[in-house]
Amino acid sequence: MDKRFSYGFRSGLFGGIAMNAFSLIDYYIFHGTKLRYLDWSAVMLYGVRPDSFFAAAFALIAQLVFTSFLGILYAYLVTQIADGHYLFKGWLFGIVTWFFINALDILMKLQPLEKIPTLTIFSSFIGASIYGLVLGYFFYFLNLKHQGKGK
Repeated sequence: MDKRFSYGFRSGLFGGIAMNAFSLIDYYIFHGTKLRYLDWSAVMLYGVRPDSFFAAAFALIAQLVFTSFLGILYAYLVTQIADGHYLFKGWLFGIVTWFFINALDILMKLQPLEKIPTLTIFSSFIGASIYGLVLGYFFYFLNLKHQGKGK
């Protein structure tokens, strides 16, 4: 398997885990958001927010697979651009992806996502930033670790 594919998948998965951890903490402890990332995933899968533990767990797994796929896209994209600045590139990738997904949800007029409070949007911006930074860091770390094996 191509190392970019593998590193991108793993980096996207780690980023997704960090992003979802923040989302769940913000939702259940700080009450700063009205929508968890798994809710967004559930709306795309079921058309509504999850109504059971199984539906929420499956939506979370699907969301993590999606973030892993985005990590693969990042890995192939970032290797086409000059080396370095992985954190900035990761953050920018996370924010741009977040913006386009939000815009797509609004354009599609998904009912549960139509009127989103500003604090929820800000929380998802923070989550996208966490995703991008963790994605960039782990992609850099895995590449660095791989380079060290060759020496």
